[in-house]
Amino acid sequence: LAEMSLPVPIMANGRPLTKKRGILMHFLTMEEYNQELCKDDFEMVTVRNQLDNAVKEYKESEQLALMMRFRCGHIAVGVTKLVPDYSLCKTLGKEYFENAGAAVQLNIDDV
Repeated sequence: LAEMSLPVPIMANGRPLTKKRGILMHFLTMEEYNQELCKDDFEMVTVRNQLDNAVKEYKESEQLALMMRFRCGHIAVGVTKLVPDYSLCKTLGKEYFENAGAAVQLNIDDV
C-alpha cells in the first residue's frame, strides 16, 4: 500500500520499483459480490459485513465505498472522498465502462 501511494515508482528507501504499478478495478453490486466472490473465497466473506455497511452508509455524491485486495493478501474496506467531483466522475465512469467493460485497469506509472 505504501508503494502504491508514492507519486513516482521509487520505494521509500530510494531504490526504483522493479515492477510497474497498476490497479485492476471491478465494479460489483453486493449481490454480485456475495454470489461471485464469497462462494469461492473465505477471505472475502470475512469483510462482507464491513463492506455492506460501507455501501449502505456512504454518500453517493460525495464519497466512494471501496474494498481493496492486494497480492500479499491484505484486504482493506472503507469509505473515501470522491475526487474529482461527482458529475465528472460519473462522466468518466460512463466513458471507461463503455470502452473497458466490467473492469478498468489503471497503469499508475504510464504517464
